[in-house]
Amino acid sequence: KGIDIEIGNEISKQLGIKIEYRGLPWIRIKKYAEEGKIDGILSMFCLEKYLKIIDFAESPIKSELSIFALKESKIKIDSFNDIKNLKVGVIRGYTYTPEFNSYKNMRKIVCNNDGELLTRLRDKRIDLAVSETIPFLFLAKKQGLSTQLEELYTVTENKLCIGFSKKALGNESKIWADKFAEVLTKLYEDGVIQNILDNYLK
Repeated sequence: KGIDIEIGNEISKQLGIKIEYRGLPWIRIKKYAEEGKIDGILSMFCLEKYLKIIDFAESPIKSELSIFALKESKIKIDSFNDIKNLKVGVIRGYTYTPEFNSYKNMRKIVCNNDGELLTRLRDKRIDLAVSETIPFLFLAKKQGLSTQLEELYTVTENKLCIGFSKKALGNESKIWADKFAEVLTKLYEDGVIQNILDNYLK
């Protein structure tokens, strides 16, 4: 279950194919794509460094790294200077932007995962939480907190793609990428993708 799976199922209906899903850690996914042990990757960043092993079907969904607060806090952020002296929750081991990392005038509170980040924000032990928008909002909805949160500022934004292994599919990897890209565009224009997102995040 999940956003990516539901979108994948819609694509499989449109193309008349069956998708077999396997849940794996990213390092193994990348290794298997390089070795041709999997055909595709359902959701990944569209980064140039992967182009040697992957053909991309660009998704209309973007991965945003955002700053969240409780609505009742009335905090407003127009730039990093607005987080000066605030307690900002971050996730241990996560890669943030150089600009964010270099900003020294905030009190970083390191958390182990999104769940801890959300709990500390709810309990007002931090003023702000920095996380990827989709998983953070998904977890907030599960915990009944989505209406209490406000997304204040986008730190960075990355394109998401469905990737196809050149090793596994040979010349057909580009063909499949183009087919999936066409269907993704149609699903977006028809409102199907937005309905899936709203169901999980709102």
